[in-house]
Amino acid sequence: METGNGTPIPGTTRIWRLNLGKEGPQRSGIEANVYVGDVAPSVTDFALMQLFKAKYPSVRHAKVVCDDNGNPKGYAFVRFGSAQESERAVSEMDGFELEGKKVHLNLANRPKPSRGERRNASNYGSSRGGGVRGMQSLWATSGIPTIAI
Repeated sequence: METGNGTPIPGTTRIWRLNLGKEGPQRSGIEANVYVGDVAPSVTDFALMQLFKAKYPSVRHAKVVCDDNGNPKGYAFVRFGSAQESERAVSEMDGFELEGKKVHLNLANRPKPSRGERRNASNYGSSRGGGVRGMQSLWATSGIPTIAI
């Protein structure tokens, strides 16, 4: 299957891409995404995943971003299960040569709790006046009739 990756799909202008970037079950913990820029068009999700996973065991997913025709846009994202490993990857692999091009790495976003941690949060929906109580005060000021609950 990997040998067909990047070949044209007959009768279309699209390129066939094999996406095997996800690996393993969901784990709890802090996740962090790393932006990988200047990625060569020949790099696949699977190859990127294997490259990072070999050095950073918490890697969960790798995705080369493509346009509507399946052509790579030249950047990718790698999701780490450990914020510390993502920061280490940025410092150690920024400027690393991958398939003839130097890639540039940056943290893509702030680490956020995993799905399991968000589900178990005791203040879910209340950090900015959200939840039902927040909506009741919004409705009261908007003139919309409310029902007491």
